[in-house]
Amino acid sequence: MGLLGGLPTPRSMLLLCLVAGVSAQNLASLKPIGASQALDVSVSDDGAFELRFGGSAWFRGGDVKVRSDGAAYSLAEKTLKHVKTTRTTGADGFGAYEATAVRWDAGGSPFVTEVRAYASAVIFAQRFPAGLNGTGLEDADDVVSGWPSLRVRGDRGFVHWRGDMLGSRAAVGNTSNLTDLAGGLEDTGPVCFFDDDASAVVSAASSFMSVNHVLDDDGALTYGLMGRVKAVPAGHVVETIVHLSKEGVNAAMDAWGAALLARYGKDRAVAEADFTVNYLGYSTDNGAFYYYGSEKNKTMEDTILDVHAYAEAAGIPYRYALLDSWWYYQAADTGGVTNWTARPDVFPSGMRHVRDATGWPIVAHNRYWSGETVYAKQNGGDFDFIIEDVRGGKHGGSWAFPDDPAFWDHLIGTAADDWGLATYEQDWLFNEFSAMAAPLESATLARDWLAAMNDAALRHDVTIQYCMSWSRHMLQSVELQAVTQARASGDYHAGDGQWQLGLSSIFARAIGVAPTKDNFWSLPTTRGAPRYPGAHEPHNRLEAAASTLSGPVAPSDPVDGSDVALILKSCAADGKLLQADGPATYLDAALRARAGLAGSDPALASGPVLATSAVVDGLHYRYLFVANTTEKIVVAPDALCRGAPAPCAGDLVAFEANATDAPVAFSRDRPLRVAPTDEWTFEIHTVAPVLPNGWTFLGETAKWIAVSNDRVEAIAYDDAGVHVTVRGAAGER
Repeated sequence: MGLLGGLPTPRSMLLLCLVAGVSAQNLASLKPIGASQALDVSVSDDGAFELRFGGSAWFRGGDVKVRSDGAAYSLAEKTLKHVKTTRTTGADGFGAYEATAVRWDAGGSPFVTEVRAYASAVIFAQRFPAGLNGTGLEDADDVVSGWPSLRVRGDRGFVHWRGDMLGSRAAVGNTSNLTDLAGGLEDTGPVCFFDDDASAVVSAASSFMSVNHVLDDDGALTYGLMGRVKAVPAGHVVETIVHLSKEGVNAAMDAWGAALLARYGKDRAVAEADFTVNYLGYSTDNGAFYYYGSEKNKTMEDTILDVHAYAEAAGIPYRYALLDSWWYYQAADTGGVTNWTARPDVFPSGMRHVRDATGWPIVAHNRYWSGETVYAKQNGGDFDFIIEDVRGGKHGGSWAFPDDPAFWDHLIGTAADDWGLATYEQDWLFNEFSAMAAPLESATLARDWLAAMNDAALRHDVTIQYCMSWSRHMLQSVELQAVTQARASGDYHAGDGQWQLGLSSIFARAIGVAPTKDNFWSLPTTRGAPRYPGAHEPHNRLEAAASTLSGPVAPSDPVDGSDVALILKSCAADGKLLQADGPATYLDAALRARAGLAGSDPALASGPVLATSAVVDGLHYRYLFVANTTEKIVVAPDALCRGAPAPCAGDLVAFEANATDAPVAFSRDRPLRVAPTDEWTFEIHTVAPVLPNGWTFLGETAKWIAVSNDRVEAIAYDDAGVHVTVRGAAGER
């Protein structure tokens, strides 16, 4: 079925027509391709387009531009010469298509723009048949090629995933003000435009690491190769996808992500089966009690072993440990890695001893490379690195960039074999990509870097966690099977409120990656951390709940300093996390309110209003999470279930898990009413179906997620009652 398998057929009720840089009078001259009720694409012989969807205009085409041999060529300036237009049909990883390709002459160099229309998507392609030289600009945030150039039309909302940590600085806005659509290196990312009837997701579809989008002065959203790319290899292709849906933001993003994953053959099941995504862990990441600080008069080796002994005695089922950057060798000037092996002052007996003594697989942190790294041939090592002097900032000095696939086999393979590396955490991703010139000046180097890392991880049965990613890194992960998880909010620091993941989790779920909130302290009375002596966590319950509603869960408490009962609200006795089928994300109704769309409820924009679900043995359970809302909100079944796997049907019962467990009826006539909340009075509502025999299975009301596929295998019922089959640890009650 290809990329668009399972999406609306050409007979569904959508309309798309394409026109670029033409006046209203020319529209009649456009030649339709892909004509159907689902998608009607029209393209002029010179590639002009307008995009119509659901009977109304969404985008109008702008300019076509490209640089070659130090000069700029564009359709608008009449310096880009039309050569010929070709119309074809075919099929590829996206499915069957009809296409219009325009060949241009850019000062003697060929450049091709192409529109391919599929059942529910349009691909805009830039092709470089002979390559190009002399393309680079000084501004890395600009583009050296531009197609498509989309002028946004109509009064619609948008979500733009931008910034670091899986697009965690995502902006929700309205097309009346396009400022938050600005892109460049840091902020290029998927954009979902939406109204009450439909959604269109726009993003790169290939060459993810080297594509920028920019917001031009005339309001056009233009996609192309990033500004400092000096040359483009022959045969290179840059693609942009516009994916169309008659759904809200959540379902539209899921369909867009499924399309990209299918094209590149990435299987969600790998992330879903990742051990460190599925079990409780112990963290020493930034903000952890033992981050760059051990127990008094002890090494970090002693401290980790003491944490293990305490957890065993207290009944905390930690199943792995995350070791941050404090254990390996770093350069004094840049902080870059010189040798990714354990320092003897940190682990006197070695990493293998810690692995064997605890039984914990290791999630191991890594950062950018120092120009002094022992692995580089320039320093007597065995592998190819690019070394540059990076100026400015507190990390200025000599940096290195690995450019040798064999290096990753050595690094990851040695760690996996010698000391039990389970998940490789690549941190400082955007720094390593943007600090040096080499990755910014190449159309392919950054992708090759991440692909080599991925391929080595797969060969050694290791998964990868991304940290400090930009959206381009996460888009690139649709090609990278080993990337199973990513940090989705800033670094945790006790009391700083970094628990809000509802927007980044939409992006994560769409591309098959588990979003992680980072670590947390489970007791509000904890103080005296070596690095943060005055810090404490007043909102421990919220931190625990938010972790459970995202991805990996990993407390970071001191020895003898955990709220065991609170930690166990997230998991079974053997550490198996009890979670919904996906992370909690903003309700579509809340996004419409935040975008200020007509008819939306402004109260839903007063704070995070998130939901997720679990389909257990065919029964649909929903979870509503509300925190830090300044107004009373009202949520009816239609709002809770829009974008969920199935509509809310039949009779429903709800109960709140933070402060109560008393069930109440839930219906259109009896919606959930939530008073203003803060970080202590947040609410988590479980919504359960009433079975045909009148019974309702509410599950484990002491857990954040009362009914999940992690615990429940089967739910059967008859006139006498309900029969539930569950799984758990030996002796668990």
